[in-house]
Amino acid sequence: MGYPPDISLLHKGMKSMQTLTTDCYRVEFDDANVVDAITCAFNRFNGSLFNNELPETRIRWASSIRNLRAPGVPVGLLALPEDPVTYRLPNQFTITVPHIFITGRIRGVSPLDEWVLLHEMCHFRVPYHGPEFIDELKRVLDMSGWAVLLGGY
Repeated sequence: MGYPPDISLLHKGMKSMQTLTTDCYRVEFDDANVVDAITCAFNRFNGSLFNNELPETRIRWASSIRNLRAPGVPVGLLALPEDPVTYRLPNQFTITVPHIFITGRIRGVSPLDEWVLLHEMCHFRVPYHGPEFIDELKRVLDMSGWAVLLGGY
């Protein structure tokens, strides 16, 4: 069961709320094209830790992220345009570039927001959690001197 929508987003009268549903997840998010600190962090990490090899990606704050195949409430999610949708609904929202969704509950909570972002960025290289993912995450943390976890990046 997901958390209720982020009230702060609803009260601001966001007219750009979208729902993205695939066979594996459902995300409700604000699709306003706003460049904020987390987008800047993506660009900084992509350049310094991934050699600018990650594709163009949109970073969005989500009011709800639900994994339809696993219990729990994720705080982040990497969504790809090719993620499977078996039963497409009429006028269903789709993405054309990768998106990283981060729960709005940690917006501006540094270094937690950047830690979740970095975790999701590592999924470009290793899609699933396992030993290879841990190695990739450790690689980027070692390159950054673990500063993202210490709030000093």
